[in-house]
Amino acid sequence: MSFREDDVLLTATEAARLLALSKPGFWIGVARGDLPPPFYPLPRAPRWSRNELLAAVAARRALPRRPPRPSASPPAPLRPSASPDENRPARELRPGGGETAKTSMALGF
Repeated sequence: MSFREDDVLLTATEAARLLALSKPGFWIGVARGDLPPPFYPLPRAPRWSRNELLAAVAARRALPRRPPRPSASPPAPLRPSASPDENRPARELRPGGGETAKTSMALGF
């Protein structure tokens, strides 16, 4: 940490408020390395440099955004039907038996 005399040290609550984060969200950012680690002037008294926090946020905003994660599996196709109950995704038989969606609907479940 490069501490300067004119720099302001903030508590976790003050730093979270400055960055518009909740306190748990702020600590998650510190744990992930998105935010700088604390400076301890006294035991059990973590403090953050205001300038370092603002620099970390500015550097993070300058990075390109990550592409969205692909979904685990494509959605199941819908069967065309006049009844809204039958317009559900088609299910397959499970190994070891089990009812299909058609069977359970036919029985009224």
